[in-house]
Amino acid sequence: MLIPYGTDAPLYHFPVMTITLVVINLLIFVAEPIHEIATGSERHPLEVMIEAVLPHNTEPPQDYVLQFGQGLKPWQWITSSFLHLNLLHLIGNMIFLALFGLIVEGKVGWWRFLGIYLFICAIASFLSQAIVSLLNPGYEGIALGASDAISGLMAICIVWAPLSNIQVVLNMYYRYNWHYDVPIAAFAGFFLLLDVISTLFFAAHTHSFVPFTAFLHTCGTMIGLAVGIAFVKLKWVDCDGFDAFTVIEGRHEKSHFRGADTQEQSTVSTALSIERGLNQIREIVDAGDQPQLAYRAHVSMLQKLPEWYLPDREFLLIIQQLCQQQHFQDAVRAMRDYLKTPRAKQDQVRLKLASILIDPLEHPSQALEVLQQIDTSQLNAKQRAILQQSEEQAHQLRDRGVVDSLHFED
Repeated sequence: MLIPYGTDAPLYHFPVMTITLVVINLLIFVAEPIHEIATGSERHPLEVMIEAVLPHNTEPPQDYVLQFGQGLKPWQWITSSFLHLNLLHLIGNMIFLALFGLIVEGKVGWWRFLGIYLFICAIASFLSQAIVSLLNPGYEGIALGASDAISGLMAICIVWAPLSNIQVVLNMYYRYNWHYDVPIAAFAGFFLLLDVISTLFFAAHTHSFVPFTAFLHTCGTMIGLAVGIAFVKLKWVDCDGFDAFTVIEGRHEKSHFRGADTQEQSTVSTALSIERGLNQIREIVDAGDQPQLAYRAHVSMLQKLPEWYLPDREFLLIIQQLCQQQHFQDAVRAMRDYLKTPRAKQDQVRLKLASILIDPLEHPSQALEVLQQIDTSQLNAKQRAILQQSEEQAHQLRDRGVVDSLHFED
């Protein structure tokens, strides 16, 4: 099982609408069984809930699914995207909606994202009805689910950020997990290309065309590609010079400056990118509830811009929030990054890093290595006491037989 869970794509807006859409889908899914229980169903409430979450033969509300062979009902172009057959169908779609919605909304903001999402829902549904009515006029059936709109979002991400990575976990037998970074173009492209190939294959080898899942996804993909390309060409989205067109042309790669004008333009572009990145991180840090997102944004900017430098205030707030929210592994990485460059609070950060390595991570050797790098002459009395206490705790861990590698990964 391959599950995407994060991205390093540069984002400039908090994903408020993505979260809202996920919540709406969840509420709609549980609304029907809760309504049945609340109105005095003769069945046991547990039976009602089990039937709702597991695959079953109960028909979804016919007025709101996407119907084929029943004429055009425009409201179904939207409502069908908020209905799901069972819990597995819902969870799979929401994982992909959360990730790819995060990327799209992170670049254009909530209201444009909402317009894009509903536009894909409506036009993809209309397109699928039109194609089926032409190829198989007598067909009657239904379709539902958010996957056509999600396929459109995936296509947009390929156009806007093909080289940005998606963090995915490969789970085997619910026990073994492997984590990978995969470019968006490879990850999303694989799924979308598989849908397109499946659509063409079944269209060519079936006597009567029916709107199977891959076909519905392909309709969403086509609309998403059109939207993504239009936004880039009309300059309605800032892709930081890493959209599919600049990547294909090779203009995303850093090259030698040719002339003073080119150098000046590049300097201005870099300054603007740094300013946008700082504003994005400051917005996230000031909100205070997504320090991991702020840290990933910093890492992304650092990889793309050698001139990037995160000020001490924002860097220390990220570290503080990661520690407060107990994201200790990320906090250790952030503090190690902080210590790579000359900083005003290096010794204080080393003290905090050592304390986390001792408790809760229990890496006494690493903690002692960090403590040895502290310039004690720069510490006040309270900090010297903390240093001494940390050294004693680290030695106590080692005396208890706790052993760790001397060096940890950067």
